[in-house]
This record gives sequence, structure tokens and C-alpha cells, in this order.
Amino acid sequence: MSDGSATIGAFRPSAHATLQFIGRGDELKQIESAIRDESRSYIFYITAEGGTGKTRLLREVIRRLQEGEWQFPRLAFTRRLVDLYDLTLHNPEGLAIELVNALDVEPGYFKPFHDRYTELEQARRQQFGGPPETIAKARTELTDTFIHNFNWLADGQRVVVLLDTAEMLLYEPDEVQDLLEAASPPRDRRFWG
Repeated sequence: MSDGSATIGAFRPSAHATLQFIGRGDELKQIESAIRDESRSYIFYITAEGGTGKTRLLREVIRRLQEGEWQFPRLAFTRRLVDLYDLTLHNPEGLAIELVNALDVEPGYFKPFHDRYTELEQARRQQFGGPPETIAKARTELTDTFIHNFNWLADGQRVVVLLDTAEMLLYEPDEVQDLLEAASPPRDRRFWG
């Protein structure tokens, strides 16, 4: 501006994502190898400063899975990143709903979960001003049904869940980690970069 005043939210040049995924071949090989290894489960917890390519790596994994570049028998994976920065995912109900919607599975695979969700919504409409125990029970049943459905899915195939902003698990460790049945990240974490 000619009067010398600053404009709030003015454009600032920033780094742009490249069209091609460059580098990180070792990390991609480790992830692909872990997906192929059906003898055990893996959790990759990638930490680094912002802007170093963590999210871009996860998107590359999704691209390779969706486009069939990585071929695996019996594999279910999230079609999009589940971003834990979203506050609606900071409780078991919200996280379960997002995972069900993001997982690339046959239609109807989570039908029992959808049925429980419908029951929860009905309880919410009917219980306005009523005893909260009914809604609490419906929420617990929803979470239990998700865990049952998810374990049923994992019993028959490999499941790849891609979580972004996973450091948010450190802020909400109890409910979210319990829902995913995940332990705290190991002390020998690999750092990105």
C-alpha cells in the first residue's frame, strides 16, 4: 500500500509442493515393506519440524495405494488422511466416524456401526432434557461396535490408517489411544529429516 500501512493477511511467498514426489525413497521402502509384512503390525510415528514433508509422504503412500502402484492382497486403507488437528476427532465417537468414512472397504462392512450411529442420533433427538445415561450408553455401544467392526476388518486383511498431525495423540492420549488400541509411541522413534 502506498501509505506505508501493513495489510493483515497479506500474501507472503511460501514453498509450494512439487508435482513429483522427490526423495524419501528409504522411508517409502520401509512403509511398503511394513505393509507387506503380515507377521506383525507396525506403527510409523514420523516427527519433524513443519514443512519438511511429513504430510506429503503420507499423501504419496495414499497415491501409491489408490493407483495400484503398490499391490497387496487383502488390504484396506484410508483413502484420505485423517487429520487429528480437527477437534471433532478428539473423542472416540468423532475418530470412529472419520475412520469409518475414510477407510476403503466394501459398502456395508461397517453396517453395524452405522446402525448404532443411527440409534445414537435418535437417542439424542429423544433425550433433549432427559437423563444423559441413555446417550452415554449409546455412545459406549457405538465405540464398542466400531472396535468390534475394526478388529473384524483387521482379522481378514491388512489395515493401513494414515493419521496426520499425530502429535495430537499426545494431547488426547487416553481416549484416542484406547480406541485405536495403540500403545504410546516407542522411545526409539525415528525422526524425519
